[in-house]
Amino acid sequence: MPQQNEHLSFKSDAIVSDIDYSEARTILDLTITKQKELRRQRSQTLHTQLLLKRTYLH
Repeated sequence: MPQQNEHLSFKSDAIVSDIDYSEARTILDLTITKQKELRRQRSQTLHTQLLLKRTYLH
């Protein structure tokens, strides 16, 4: 079996590149959304822990 990915040309891969870009964009958007969500949860958790410390340590 010859290696097919050794001789990729830009002309024939233009459509593939568009699809790959679109998929990459979607994945990036999902990742950013998930990161924001996790960051928000983490800050809420830290805030809750701080309130609990203040409440029970004094």
